[in-house]
Amino acid sequence: GANLAACVSLAARDLRPAGWAVAHQVLCSPCLPLRPRRPSRVDPARADGAFLPAWAMTWFEEAYAGERTVEELSNEPYANPLAAATLAGMPPTTAVVGGAESLRDEGIELCDALRAAGVDVECREYEGAFHAFVVLPFVADAKDAWAFVHSRLRVLL
Repeated sequence: GANLAACVSLAARDLRPAGWAVAHQVLCSPCLPLRPRRPSRVDPARADGAFLPAWAMTWFEEAYAGERTVEELSNEPYANPLAAATLAGMPPTTAVVGGAESLRDEGIELCDALRAAGVDVECREYEGAFHAFVVLPFVADAKDAWAFVHSRLRVLL
């Protein structure tokens, strides 16, 4: 979901569809088809992480790539925003990443790249959190993560 949101934001910036624009993007645990894989993606301690084991992420990427290879997909900006010539002009971004998930490094890398391009970015990492923790009300960090997101979005109202 966060990859799709970031790619749609990039496409909206580039294509400027009539009648709408992205005012803010919220990215929860963004994944990117990066090659080589980042350290958190190949970390044995995260390989069987809750809700997103390594084998499933590999399957998702290969399915997303279709006839292409994941390496080819990683070079396409509308599949991997880090492949864009620039990220300048992207909407303000609020991001949440789990420190215990395999996607941790790529989420942080995307936030750092957006910030380097001059985008207003606030990213919060939840040290012991795993993928999809924000949708689980029984996970303690989920409530704080949503409060953080809401605090960033309130300025838009």
